[in-house]
Amino acid sequence: MTDTRNHAIDFVKGICIIFVLITHYAWSSTERLRYLFPFWIEMAVPLFMIISGFVNSKSYVKHGITNLEKAYDLKNISSKIVRYTVPFAIAFFIEEIVCGVLGMIDITVWQAVSSFLSGGFGPGSYYYPILIQFVFWFPIIFVIVKKYDFKGVLICAFINAAFEVLKSAYAMNEECYRLLLFRYTLLIAFGCYLAIGNSKINKKTSF
Repeated sequence: MTDTRNHAIDFVKGICIIFVLITHYAWSSTERLRYLFPFWIEMAVPLFMIISGFVNSKSYVKHGITNLEKAYDLKNISSKIVRYTVPFAIAFFIEEIVCGVLGMIDITVWQAVSSFLSGGFGPGSYYYPILIQFVFWFPIIFVIVKKYDFKGVLICAFINAAFEVLKSAYAMNEECYRLLLFRYTLLIAFGCYLAIGNSKINKKTSF
């Protein structure tokens, strides 16, 4: 059986994971600027979004998912939610138990539920709710890019920009902002385009 796994993608993911670990160290703002973190270390999550758009687009093509009806099939949606939720739930409850034993946290059941839904604790806690939103938002991005090709990327750029304008106009709370996937719409669309865009681009990004 031919191995169709794209190892280049796995390599980039590995690098991004290392970057995420590095950025969560207690660097000062001065150190982050001195070492140019915004231009490489802090690009980890944006790269993850591009990769997610790319990989999921390839998966959609492989499984013949070409429209919203197929994309929002209950089995397809539920399997992805379970795939993301089970490992997160295990990690979350281990964290709760360890932190509780060490006396680092003291929260009620309702606070625990709220914390679970918002991704847990720590600077990277937004990623689980981002992934759950991805399950529902990605099909729309995919269909737009599939139908309009590069113009679809521009449409997604407009959606992303509109979200940023509304965020500023209504002074959205930063905690709420970081939990919303819409800020990554353009990056996800770009990943889609790399996977399913016109043949010239597709050939160049086949690794």
